[in-house]
Amino acid sequence: MRILKRILKLSLLTLLLTTCALVVIRYFFADQLITAALQRAGATEASVHLAALGTDQLRFDFLNAAFPLENDTTLHIQTKQISLQYDLQRLLHNKKCDLLTIEEVALRQKGESKSTPSPSLQLPEKITLLEDSIRARLPIDRIRLEKILLRENFPAQVKERNLRLTASINETALQAQAILQVDQQTQLFLDFRSPDAHHGTAELIGKQGEEEILRTTITLQPDRLAGKVSLLLQPINELFLRPLTAERNIPVPEGTLDGSFSLPLPLTPDATLQANLTLRDSNKHQIHLEASGTPDTRQASLLLFGKKGKLEFLNTDLAMQDQRIKGSYSLHCDQLRSFLAPYFPQALPAIKGTFSGTVDLPLPGNQDKEFKATVAASALALPSLTASSAQISVTGKLNGNDVHFDRDSTFHGSKLTLGGTTIEECSLDLAGDFSRKGDQLLLDFANKQKIHVKGLKAGSTHIQEILLQTPERLRFDCNKTTWSFAKNTLQAAPLAITVGSVDIKTGPLQCSFSALRSTNAGPEIMTTLSSPSLIITTPQAEVPLKDVAGNFRLQKHIISSKLQANPEHIPGKIQAEVEHSLTRAEGFFTLRTDKALDLNEEGITLAGLLNTWQFPFDLDKGSVHLETRGEWQRSHPFQLTLLANVKEGSGYFQKVLFENLNTQQDLILLPELGSQREGKISVERVIGGLDVHKLSAKTALLSSKKGQQPVVQLRKLQAGLLQGTVSSPEIRYDLNTQQSNFTVNVSSVDLATIVELMKVKDMHATGKISGKIPVSIDDKKVSVEKGELYNDPPGGEINYTAPDAHLTGLPEYAIKAIRDFRYTSLKSTAQYAPSGQLDLAVGLQGISPELDKNREVHLNINIEQNLNTLLQGLRYSKGLSEKIDKRVQQRYR
Repeated sequence: MRILKRILKLSLLTLLLTTCALVVIRYFFADQLITAALQRAGATEASVHLAALGTDQLRFDFLNAAFPLENDTTLHIQTKQISLQYDLQRLLHNKKCDLLTIEEVALRQKGESKSTPSPSLQLPEKITLLEDSIRARLPIDRIRLEKILLRENFPAQVKERNLRLTASINETALQAQAILQVDQQTQLFLDFRSPDAHHGTAELIGKQGEEEILRTTITLQPDRLAGKVSLLLQPINELFLRPLTAERNIPVPEGTLDGSFSLPLPLTPDATLQANLTLRDSNKHQIHLEASGTPDTRQASLLLFGKKGKLEFLNTDLAMQDQRIKGSYSLHCDQLRSFLAPYFPQALPAIKGTFSGTVDLPLPGNQDKEFKATVAASALALPSLTASSAQISVTGKLNGNDVHFDRDSTFHGSKLTLGGTTIEECSLDLAGDFSRKGDQLLLDFANKQKIHVKGLKAGSTHIQEILLQTPERLRFDCNKTTWSFAKNTLQAAPLAITVGSVDIKTGPLQCSFSALRSTNAGPEIMTTLSSPSLIITTPQAEVPLKDVAGNFRLQKHIISSKLQANPEHIPGKIQAEVEHSLTRAEGFFTLRTDKALDLNEEGITLAGLLNTWQFPFDLDKGSVHLETRGEWQRSHPFQLTLLANVKEGSGYFQKVLFENLNTQQDLILLPELGSQREGKISVERVIGGLDVHKLSAKTALLSSKKGQQPVVQLRKLQAGLLQGTVSSPEIRYDLNTQQSNFTVNVSSVDLATIVELMKVKDMHATGKISGKIPVSIDDKKVSVEKGELYNDPPGGEINYTAPDAHLTGLPEYAIKAIRDFRYTSLKSTAQYAPSGQLDLAVGLQGISPELDKNREVHLNINIEQNLNTLLQGLRYSKGLSEKIDKRVQQRYR
């Protein structure tokens, strides 16, 4: 504007001086007079050369001048071939010339601007283009500038471009047209019309060939200033904005920009301004802005919405009143990102989902600092977080860079995924004081804030619910790439955790963490834990513990924990260790006795170790060391092992009591039951119908080709029975087929003890019996075929003195013989049926003095006995049944 004023002043001054020259001076004084006039007008340099003076035309070869500007630069004006056409009679009558023509005007702005930034734009109460009285007195009808050249410090977009200007004046009406030839294809047309000082219209049109790339209209009326703009983004960027957008690496996509504005005049503080703006791109995105407000900002409104086709992806409605801004917003990240991407040189963060919410915020200067805001997101997908839904609601006060959140400020999310961790629901209390210093964010959460998480899963780890509370204030520090919590103590409600096929339940937890922060290798947690109770459940057992204490760590995406606890019902200590890799979805746990469990106190049994005792045995004396280990990994079945060591144990197995049990077993429980190495077992005494002494064997569980169940193997089995011994080199029993065939070797069993057990009244016998008994087991049914028994040398005696021996069914000859029989050979075959029926075919050879002292007697006797009935009777006779049943019933208390 300053430059145009200088040009207009120069033109008018030239016209006036020329008129004076025609009237009052001679031709050869014109140059000096015009130069002096230019200097009086403020020119620091001035030169002019008058070429011709006539009755209808005045011509100058050149006119040059330099004017200092307010910004410490100098405007140099060089004009060539100036022609002023006039009618001398009309000039003298109404003081108006017909036409001023300048063939070339060159403008240069030299020097470096040292001016301070101009104050904010202030419109006058009333806009006057040029007073009508001045318009009427202008001494010229038309002006034509054939070529205007802008050089040196002028913007590159217009520098050295061909600019033409024509103007006409008719009483108070002004009209001007300008044409700028930007390049061979592009022209800008300016059409300005003003009928008087308070009305005017300016229209700027840009064309490339036949295509219109710009149309701008500004209309002035006494009570309003309004305008419209319509342009193509890429052509306008190439013409005018390329240096700026290239320097800042700002892409400009294809599209259009349309807008309008309107402001009332006079522009009072409470007047309402309005503006509309619509941006469209080549991908059918459309952004529309509607804004209105007052200059004093007491009232304002803004409506911003975007859509692609019929799909709306942005809608913001804000209102400003009484130094507060209130409103609502919603946006669809996918479409918004697609719209914004062409305007940024780098790829935008991959954010998906929809956001909506409300705001109620104080503006600067408002003494009321309270605020409210809500955010709701659905189908959210961030680079490291996804969520089905998330909501944030905050209320509080603002104080510069510090923010206070009230206790009703909360976060709630559903179906969250962070890396390999999923969470069904998460709720956080957000009350506290928060501040920002540069890139650092400090969050100081208030005391008694709660963190509630439901359905957390990480690999094979599942936590049903986490409820944490902070008794003290919790401090959180976050900057661009790291975050950390200060040391603190958290309290948690009881937890239910599943790791693979293992369930873990705790009582109330107290967690004191020494590290809770981010690292280059992921989040890091280091805590100590304590809980009054812990229950660990595997597919085989449930272990209740108390007085639990230990630590928990999360480092390099690996969860690890070591705990120590006491069994709920047994004296002793148990140690547990868990480790799980979140990235590889694999890990292990161990559960072992720190020192052997002592079962020697009254009322203490091994069954008390577990809540659900499902085994057909128990120990009520002795010491037990147990160690179980579970392992899991992706695409592999869960593995569970058990190491058991029992010393001097007493208890029961099914309906049998035992004393001084010593055993060591190293077993695989899952995925297939078996032995890691051969075990051993020894029992001092087994108390049943028949007592067994000094039982010992090597044990193992072997894999079977006939099913998933193992084969039970006993090697080197040996036991004392009936004052003799029984043994077997190997016994194998397949649990799948429930079949086995093996041989029991009998050695030196006392015949007198056998007769006593069989309760044969008035019968006495001596001697030792040995033999081999082939045993078959089929579907848990035991049978013996062709067992062989015989006496040890030299033999023995049989005396049967019952007065009613004739009732036994034996012949008289046999009865008389066994009254006093001294045998040298006793042989028997044995048959045993699953029903318990025992059949013995006994062959005796020896001397019977009652028959013949010198001749050998041969006797064959068949004996039948039901062993089940016999053993049951023996148990009752010893009082064992009541004792055993009492111990068994303790399992179900």
